[in-house]
Amino acid sequence: MKGRIRRADGVHRSVRTPMNLPNKLTVVRMGLVPLILLCLLLDDERLGHGTMALGWLLALALFIAAAITDWLDGAIARRRQMITNFGRLMDPLADKLLIMSCFVAFVEKNIFPAWMVIIILLREFFVTGLRSLGTERGIVIQADKWGKSKTITQMVTVIAVMALKSARYFLMWIEQWKPLVEWTGPVDDYIGWLLHALAFLCVILSVGSGTLYLIRNRALFRDN
Repeated sequence: MKGRIRRADGVHRSVRTPMNLPNKLTVVRMGLVPLILLCLLLDDERLGHGTMALGWLLALALFIAAAITDWLDGAIARRRQMITNFGRLMDPLADKLLIMSCFVAFVEKNIFPAWMVIIILLREFFVTGLRSLGTERGIVIQADKWGKSKTITQMVTVIAVMALKSARYFLMWIEQWKPLVEWTGPVDDYIGWLLHALAFLCVILSVGSGTLYLIRNRALFRDN
C-alpha cells in the first residue's frame, strides 16, 4: 500500500506504508486466535458429544482459515513487492501466537504432555528474543527453510488433533442413536500414538531449527 507525502520543498513522493494487504492478513490471523480458543471451550462433557464435536470442528475451520492467510500474505507480499519490516517481524510472531495457543490448549485437554510443549515454547521465546536483539542492531532475522518446515509440521499437527477429536466426538454422538464400532480402546491408543509422534517431530524440528538460528546469528552476542 502506498501513500503520498509532501516534502518541505513542495514535491510529493510515494511512500510504502506498513499496513498493506499482507500485513492486514497477518493482523486478521492474530485476531482469529481468541475465536479458536473460545471454540475449544466447548470441549466439555457437560455440553454433550454433539456440542463437543461442533466446537472442535469450528476450531478446525478457523485454524485452516488462519493458515490460509499465512500462505496468502507471504505470496501477495512477494508477488506485489509489499515486503515490509512489519511483515518480516509480525508474520512469524502471528504464526507463533496461533500455533502455541493451540498447543497450550492441547496440554490443558491432556492431549500432549506438558514437557513437549514447554520445549517448543522455550524455542519460540528464544528465537523471538534473538529477533528482537537483531532489530536493535538493525538486522531483520527472517525465517529459514527449517523454521518454515517446523511451522508447517506444527500446523499439520494442530489440524490432525482438531480433525480427529471432532471425528471422535461426532461418532460418540452418533452412537447415542445408532450403535457403531466401539471407538474407545485400541483405536484411541493408535490415535494417541500418532499424535504423540507428530508432537515429538515438532520437538525435534523446534530444537534443530532453534540451534541453527543460534549458530547463524551468534555474531549478535559479540560485543560491538
